Amino acid sequence: EKGLVLKGSLNHADSMKTGLSYGYFSKDRQKRHLVGPYGILGLSRDFVLLVEFDFQNTMPEGAESYWGWVNYFKLDCEVYKGVHLYASNEISRLNFGRPQTHAHGYGLGAQWFPRPHFEIQAEWQRLKIEAQWDQYTDMAFLLLHYYF
Repeated sequence: EKGLVLKGSLNHADSMKTGLSYGYFSKDRQKRHLVGPYGILGLSRDFVLLVEFDFQNTMPEGAESYWGWVNYFKLDCEVYKGVHLYASNEISRLNFGRPQTHAHGYGLGAQWFPRPHFEIQAEWQRLKIEAQWDQYTDMAFLLLHYYF
């Protein structure tokens, strides 16, 4: 999938940012628009709450388009400079007309920025996707990321 994301935001005081994001994505026979508000709230020097809520319009080639939503919460704590522990919660319903597109996941993770342009992240999550599983299942990942 290829895409473009645009974001705009306003800083409020020293510890809060609110904004709006828009994304356009396309792949073989499908296009998506994603739009919604987000916020970053500094609860203290070490704790940050990230919140995002997006509406999504999916347009499959040769079929009728449909709307859904996605939201994400992340409570992050920097326990040592460059080392973060966090709890996350994700809920989505990718098609309002189909209840089986509902998904929910929650979990814990750790993120480390050992030096500029490097990131290491590990996360465990309990995940339930209505169309695939009757109950929650465990998922884990390890991400090694270099960016410039």
